[in-house]
Amino acid sequence: MTLQIKNKSENVSTYIDAVLQNLHDYFSEKNITCYLFNILSESYKVPAILLNVDKMELGSDDGTGRFSLKVALSAYCIINREDNNTRNSKILRDIAADLMRLVMNNNFSCEDWVHLPFDIKSSNYEFDSHKTLECVKVNWSQTIFLGTNIWEESKYPIPKKIYLSHSPKIGKAYEGDYICVAGNI
Repeated sequence: MTLQIKNKSENVSTYIDAVLQNLHDYFSEKNITCYLFNILSESYKVPAILLNVDKMELGSDDGTGRFSLKVALSAYCIINREDNNTRNSKILRDIAADLMRLVMNNNFSCEDWVHLPFDIKSSNYEFDSHKTLECVKVNWSQTIFLGTNIWEESKYPIPKKIYLSHSPKIGKAYEGDYICVAGNI
């Protein structure tokens, strides 16, 4: 079976780019730079948020014929560690809380192919061995769907209403007795 992608922009990279763009749009006003995490880079302008894909696994079948992928993300909120750790801790908690609020109920403008986030949580994280940065990690997961929804471009008519009756009262003679169970009830 070949996976049919109806819109070439529906892929993991497009989703990650959309998340990063949303983070950038929101946090740039607060002078917080957002990056795609690169383990090889050590030069980040702080305060910063580093976005990382932690894991991808098969998601649940939603009955549309699309490929379902559960994507687990982490965003590392980092600031310089200074003498005034209490003030920095408050700033860092505020950044993490703002990030969690932004992520909640957000499909990052990816329409119906990205479901709303779940398992949103944060925790302290030891980011560097030199102890020069303080970090809070925000995690969440989202399910994305790739491919064509069989119900959007079906060659068969999709029912607008579904009626129910029990045997022996079925057929044309009993249509008036049917109960509408879905649609315009």
